[in-house]
Amino acid sequence: PRSVRIFATPFGKASDSASIGIYAQDRWTIRRATVNLGLRYDSFNATALAQHFEAGYFVGPRDFPDVRNVPGWRNLDPRLGIAYDLFGNGRTAVKASWGRYVVGTSASGDNGVALNMPVTNQANQADRTWNDANGNYVPDCVLGPAILEANGECGPLSETSFGKLRAPNQTTAGDVLSGFNSAQTYLWRGSVSIEHQFGPALSVNTGYFRTQYGNLQLTDNTLVAPADYDQFCIAAPADSRSPRSVSGNRICGLYDVRPEKFGQTFNLIAQASHYGRQTDVFDGVDVTMNARFGKGARLLGGLATGTEVTDRCFVVDSPQDLYQCHVAPSWASQTQVKFQVIYPLIWDVRASAIYQNTPGLAAQASYVASNAEIAPSLGRNLGSCRGAAVCTGQVTINLIQPNTVFEPRRTQVDLRLAKTLHVHGANIEGDLDLYNALNANSVLQMQTRYGATWLDAQEILPGRLVKFGAQITF
Repeated sequence: PRSVRIFATPFGKASDSASIGIYAQDRWTIRRATVNLGLRYDSFNATALAQHFEAGYFVGPRDFPDVRNVPGWRNLDPRLGIAYDLFGNGRTAVKASWGRYVVGTSASGDNGVALNMPVTNQANQADRTWNDANGNYVPDCVLGPAILEANGECGPLSETSFGKLRAPNQTTAGDVLSGFNSAQTYLWRGSVSIEHQFGPALSVNTGYFRTQYGNLQLTDNTLVAPADYDQFCIAAPADSRSPRSVSGNRICGLYDVRPEKFGQTFNLIAQASHYGRQTDVFDGVDVTMNARFGKGARLLGGLATGTEVTDRCFVVDSPQDLYQCHVAPSWASQTQVKFQVIYPLIWDVRASAIYQNTPGLAAQASYVASNAEIAPSLGRNLGSCRGAAVCTGQVTINLIQPNTVFEPRRTQVDLRLAKTLHVHGANIEGDLDLYNALNANSVLQMQTRYGATWLDAQEILPGRLVKFGAQITF
């Protein structure tokens, strides 16, 4: 044996939570319009219960007070839906919806009771090195915190605060833990669509969708400030695989914390609105169709496109927060096209095909820059080295703006033949499936760490696969 671990037992966590949801809805029909109005009230309250633990083998009795409203969220969310028969003939409908929705309600989340229990700030385990000199497989030493130093066969206790409360290194702002419509992250979701039936066998639907988030939150290390960081630049490697804006160019806007501040952490989970304007907005358009033709044939599908624009271009701790702070992928890069066709053949055989054309994987380039590369621009060694004579520190830098460079689009075609037989009161349905009929080898996962193997495929679309199946019902 090389080490022994001790635990501060008895130990446990106790919490209580109550969730209430009340929803009211009404509907009106006004000529050719149908209006739905709704209002939802949500309340979620959690408490870290007071706890008492009797003395254990290594620790004495312990008491922890209760902590209420961790969190204490209350939200009132309106909902609205409208459907309008545009021409009064039941063939063209205009629909719109709009509503507010809260994002997640969990006592175990980042801002929930789990992070605000006093009992979680206790050092519950510790290790000692152990040299079993006499080979009896028993640690002949004082294991507990009565002696912190090495004694007998055991080394010093790894956690000097074992069994005691430690100062927390994180807290949550009051307006994140508790509030009415102002604490919990929420989203507004709206849509407008028009559906038209061109005939008994063809309908087309076009819709616009928008989602916008609010009450976004961030983590602020309150022990450092922007003035505690120094700027540096690096030279990106010249590489034909990289975008022209990156290959061989100087990358600036990078910052490193000063040595005297390195490792100092006390995080505050706070509302982003106290620091600047953070936004997260999705806009999308869908066009779908449903057509019937021939003797039982169908064609359905369409395209979906959109873009999610995120922006957090303000400084919280490091001025490097401004580096690649605005992400806005193009609409074309996010477009998906999907169709399915079903066609009856002779002898009651049904043929079907699915066509999918979806965006390629977004490329990333995580470049590991050494202290030797950074120090000439920084004017000192990296803060992580804390003044060591030999600095082996490294910094990982994302060279490519997110969602700007993509692998080729992925195209996949799947085919199926199916037939149902009726035998002595039983139904036998046989299937012949051909997955990835074109044997495409689109990349599903690739190497993101910059180097010789950068962009190498780590997972590709599974190759062409033939599968036979049968289902019997009786």
